[in-house]
Amino acid sequence: MRALSRWLTVIVAMALGYQHAGASSTQEWVDFVLDSSNRPRIVAYDNLNAYARLAALSASATWNCWQLSDAPLMGGDLSYVGLDGVAVVDAGGTPYTALVVQKRLTLNACGVSFVDRLQLWLQKGTAVTASSQVCIDSTGDLFGCVQASQQGRHVAMTRASDGRVHVAYLDGSAALRYAVSNTTVTSFASETVAAGQATLGGGDISIAVDGQGAPHIAFVQSSQHAYARRIGNTWQVVVLSVPAYPSGYSGRRLTNISLKLDASGLGTMAFTVGDTLWSIRETSAMVFATAEVADGGIGMEGYPSLARATNGALHLSYFRTAPGVENLCYVQRGSGAWGTPAIVSSHTGGAGGFVHKRHVIALTSGPTPLPRIAYPTTGSGGGTSIWLA
Repeated sequence: MRALSRWLTVIVAMALGYQHAGASSTQEWVDFVLDSSNRPRIVAYDNLNAYARLAALSASATWNCWQLSDAPLMGGDLSYVGLDGVAVVDAGGTPYTALVVQKRLTLNACGVSFVDRLQLWLQKGTAVTASSQVCIDSTGDLFGCVQASQQGRHVAMTRASDGRVHVAYLDGSAALRYAVSNTTVTSFASETVAAGQATLGGGDISIAVDGQGAPHIAFVQSSQHAYARRIGNTWQVVVLSVPAYPSGYSGRRLTNISLKLDASGLGTMAFTVGDTLWSIRETSAMVFATAEVADGGIGMEGYPSLARATNGALHLSYFRTAPGVENLCYVQRGSGAWGTPAIVSSHTGGAGGFVHKRHVIALTSGPTPLPRIAYPTTGSGGGTSIWLA
């Protein structure tokens, strides 16, 4: 399959009002979805003002922007709203945004917070009201979200055809948790999928729901990649058979995984091990083919984002470096092998560049799906911009 040879990028940072508080911060994130009319919805974290924002392209090709959080409505004194997050849209283009909230629960005699808790909230739509914000998990800390060295996705979310919102995340004990809403998305029920993932590292998580409404979750378990699917009322978890993790690589090389399902509900995952970007596909329930190389070589950073077209073609974006250059790359796979990678965007030398590796690929609807990628860049002075390719 021929790789795309030309990409057009546009900046959307002004619409989002996206700010960067300093070169040392790694808490910024971006998520991106397309509505049924192929109009983008981009959610990002404004680190300077400590809340999340949504930017949406209207039918008249203008960007509109909304603040997605309100501390009093979430029930208390909040130090950050949106340390991590993820978004989905319904058929009408209404966004649903899951936000990790850092909440001050205890004050000392001087009125100074000394206990911070991380909670998970859902914002429905763009109007910030008491009825639009639903608490997903208020039981305690969510794992890893404020650790500056970790850039993995700690929260993953998808919306099923019946309207239910499905969320996977790590709780304060580093257990993998799963929550699902009712069809009106006014409440959530949660359960543990896999307990005690204390050595998870950055904890990248990816979730998908099949045509029967059953959730599937890909995640990193200790020093291995794992896959869980709910069959009936029971979670089944399997460790994927993938090449051994080379010694001497930093943990972030293991904190990235992206999952998509085919029409039969079988999963394909993309992940990085050392200097190689791999994919592995499920051939029947919990049975997997041999892992395939999507791209590899010195300089592979990974952080893959995977999309699947209705015709089964896979589209994958990721990062890799060359001497003095950092590249956001793209490759696709049809019915055969992975094709030739293409460079979407490059940063050459100096400070800044692709400091925050959270990026998302999505496909337009229609007879010829086209990939779109949203990603942040950081300038040498610390200001962060968001781009759409």
